[in-house]
Amino acid sequence: MTPLFTLSSSFDAYTIEHFAPLILTLLMGIAVIKFAQKQSELWKVRIGFYIAMIPFIAVISRIVLLLADQTFSIKEDLPLHLCRIIGLMVPFVMLYKNRFWMGVFYFWVGVGTLAANFVPDIDYGFPSIHYFLYWMGHSILVIIPFYVIFVHRVKIAFRDLVNAFWVANVLLLICWLINLGLGSNYFYAMKMPPTGGLLDFLGPYPYFIFGMQLLSLVLFLLFYLPIALTRKS
Repeated sequence: MTPLFTLSSSFDAYTIEHFAPLILTLLMGIAVIKFAQKQSELWKVRIGFYIAMIPFIAVISRIVLLLADQTFSIKEDLPLHLCRIIGLMVPFVMLYKNRFWMGVFYFWVGVGTLAANFVPDIDYGFPSIHYFLYWMGHSILVIIPFYVIFVHRVKIAFRDLVNAFWVANVLLLICWLINLGLGSNYFYAMKMPPTGGLLDFLGPYPYFIFGMQLLSLVLFLLFYLPIALTRKS
């Protein structure tokens, strides 16, 4: 197998292979937003859609590769984690400029996807194809909320925080029921993700679910704080 497809290399967090995609995404996001701001409304929608297709392609490609390699697991590889769900939905949200989901994604990406960039749950490092698909499916998503705010001029409101919270809980319940049937851990509804850290202090199942509820609400409020302060100034 070529190095691009090899699975032998392990990922080392907080090294150049971790920071490089974050820096490249930051530069790409700034460039794309500045460019899109100067375009017509039609092209603003198109550019947003093209950017949103990158994580969508990453999610689909990962499934196809695992199926082709006969390593796909119904317990681990269905697109039922938060970032994968967003990745599949975001092209349609951006194409149709769906206001409800744009507001929801501001908080979901800000809290969930951003955490996946700084504390990545990835097994294989550069130059594995899974390394590239992970960052395509996670780091690019971080551009979306900024694109929505600075290009589409969407004003995030407190109701978006409320919507993000209750919809996340609906998905949590759905994934919990699926997990009961499959013995899986989608949406991390049955146990903490393997990255550890602060989440280890939330306790065992099922108590950590309530801790996650409180933590996510606090983080949502923190991400709403800059919006609230900007409007009061």
